[in-house]
Amino acid sequence: MTFTQLEIFSVLARVGSFSRAAAALGITQSGVSHAIKQLETELGVSLLTREGASATLTDVGSRLLMRANDMLQQKEALEQEANRERGIARGTLRIA
Repeated sequence: MTFTQLEIFSVLARVGSFSRAAAALGITQSGVSHAIKQLETELGVSLLTREGASATLTDVGSRLLMRANDMLQQKEALEQEANRERGIARGTLRIA
């Protein structure tokens, strides 16, 4: 399992479509499909229900998405801490 796979999973869950996820990530649709298939194979569960052009989370996919997003937030925090140590201020500003 890689952070890239988790990022793709998170974006796909948010946008609900392999093609929209590919566009948002700047990769091919087959790249999205391949990453998700590898993640599902490694985890041994189906994360998504594919219905035509849309993709919806399975029950287990919904639960694992929360954990994936937690891991991605921790990765971002780790990178920010390392960047601060090097004197580089960087991050994402979100305004609600």
